[in-house]
Amino acid sequence: MHRPLEIAPMRLWQATSRCRLYRGSVNTPPDPFLQQGSDRKRHQTSWVGLAGIAIGLVGLGFALYALAKGWDELANADLAPRTLAVAVFVGIAGMTTIGLNWIRIMRRESRSVRLRNGMRWYFVGQLGKYIPGGVWAILGRGELAAKGGVGRAIAYASVGVSLVTTYAAAAVVGALMLAVSASSLGSRIAWIALSAATVVGAVFSLTEPVVRGISRLVSRFGFGANVPSTTPRESLMAIAMTVPAWLFIGTATAQVGAALGFSVNVGQVIAATSYSWLAGFLVVPMPGGLGVREAVFIALYSGATDEAAVIAVIARILFVLVDVTGAATFTAVARLVGRR
Repeated sequence: MHRPLEIAPMRLWQATSRCRLYRGSVNTPPDPFLQQGSDRKRHQTSWVGLAGIAIGLVGLGFALYALAKGWDELANADLAPRTLAVAVFVGIAGMTTIGLNWIRIMRRESRSVRLRNGMRWYFVGQLGKYIPGGVWAILGRGELAAKGGVGRAIAYASVGVSLVTTYAAAAVVGALMLAVSASSLGSRIAWIALSAATVVGAVFSLTEPVVRGISRLVSRFGFGANVPSTTPRESLMAIAMTVPAWLFIGTATAQVGAALGFSVNVGQVIAATSYSWLAGFLVVPMPGGLGVREAVFIALYSGATDEAAVIAVIARILFVLVDVTGAATFTAVARLVGRR
């Protein structure tokens, strides 16, 4: 004879199952208010996506036009293969620095993350940014980490904190480089102040009260997002740890110019590179900031427009090679060590 407490859950489950079957067999008319809200969200999302794509295409057209004007200069350039090889290695150092910082952020909550696995997740996930939509790099990194044993919430939160602090560091480096090359004391102070304001803004934006408000505001516009939060100390540490990455990435871009035989100001190239990558990141729908990054770099470059276009396009190709090389290398390392 079964006691009531043992048989009751089974009866409750059977009753619930019958209710689900019954509800599924009835054609319930959709709520018009909910449907209107859903349509409005889809409209808002599509308009934002179209606007981003339009900006990217305009930027791409501008970059291609500038490249066409400087094509003769590129064709006649005396390429220095060794300098380009150095640029690739410096670029890998820059991207690896960002990956290491992401792993460090993840390890705060999930200490079992191994370096070889984390770097593989990072570089393979990076390849997602070349798919239209922009969010694929985030999804790629987050999903690879989640499948690798990291909690999904921790994986995605770490990606979010990494992106905010990484691009805050880009703005800081860009401002400081422009401060160094500024011709007047007033300009130098203004750029330093902008750099400090960027740090304060990034740190403040990742605190829990602000994140909660941002999440509510974003949800009103039809974007469901779990925005991560962190402590001011951790945000400052993440920004500081990513600053060298932008020095490497900017230097690699300057090396491209040097390989092409151009006389480049390294500090100004680092500034233009940092701000151009930041702009490319902000225009989400374009894969890898295509067009936007090149247009901003050309606008900020201190030399000739056609020269800037050539550097921007070759640098784009170089960093695709960097991402592919990093993904292949760390995938091979992870598999080799795993077999042992």
